[in-house]
Amino acid sequence: MKCVQFLGLHIDEKLDWHEHINKCKNKLTSALYVIKKVNSYLPVSALKTIYYTLVYPYLTYGIILWGSTYKTYLTKLYYLCT
Repeated sequence: MKCVQFLGLHIDEKLDWHEHINKCKNKLTSALYVIKKVNSYLPVSALKTIYYTLVYPYLTYGIILWGSTYKTYLTKLYYLCT
């Protein structure tokens, strides 16, 4: 499947956002791993800062475009972040 990256969004030829969600999932997995590892060492305020730095941008950037894709694609991100 052909995919083009434009302004940080991975747009595939079917416009189903599968590739973009997979890329976000990979980035979020590593960011959430970092938060899990430092959870016991940092206060909640620092953990919130890390969350809003590493996780939040991937969940919100371009959500108007890719947020209306198939529910099965979005559940990958939902279960990862809950």
